Amino acid sequence: DIDKINAYQNDTRIHLKIDTGMHRNGVCVEDLNEALLKIKCSALKLEGIFTHFAGADEMDASFFIQREKFSKAKDIAKQIYKNLIFHSHNSPALFRAVKIPEDELCRTGLAQFGYGDESLKKVLSLYAHRLSHRELQIGQSVGYGGAFSATEKIKIATYDLGYADGLFRYDGKGDLLLANKQKILGKISMDSFSCQDFGKEICVFDNADVWADFFNTINYEILVKLHPDIPRVLV
Repeated sequence: DIDKINAYQNDTRIHLKIDTGMHRNGVCVEDLNEALLKIKCSALKLEGIFTHFAGADEMDASFFIQREKFSKAKDIAKQIYKNLIFHSHNSPALFRAVKIPEDELCRTGLAQFGYGDESLKKVLSLYAHRLSHRELQIGQSVGYGGAFSATEKIKIATYDLGYADGLFRYDGKGDLLLANKQKILGKISMDSFSCQDFGKEICVFDNADVWADFFNTINYEILVKLHPDIPRVLV
């Protein structure tokens, strides 16, 4: 907002957000000239201008309307500032656009992990490690509330991820599948879950869309909830 321009310390490097239609944050195009002049007279260092699309992944005209407004904002800014960095396209917008926009940057988030377009290869897999294992007898149950009871002898294991680590709290109803297409048995606990014993390490999922569909949400939510304490290994 324009009234926050004076809230920053001198020599702060900033990128100014333009509200082109999402109506969440940013300066309206109609107020841009005033905002730029205020920044020009301040001790702030304007390095870039950007916007964010409200529905780049939706098949409606709002994406193109916002792009046109941002183009107007760029023209206004170039009259007052030189050598600004412009950026507007997130992952969905990149796949929606016919060609790469004439911006200096693109903000790829989800696409970096292989989501957003069928041509991409998913590169994130979540693994859990075995804490213990045992054999359930017929009629014995596992976990809170006995949500799963064995109908035959079955070797099970408990693995070290739960809803405290960012997994959704599964109540044992329906078939929540692991990456190997086998079911989680019983409820997901705070720090663990149980399933058949598949060894010391198991891939929980290598496609977040599977869990997103099960929990009726979006893949973003499955991925961003993963706790920062979960080790990240680059391969």
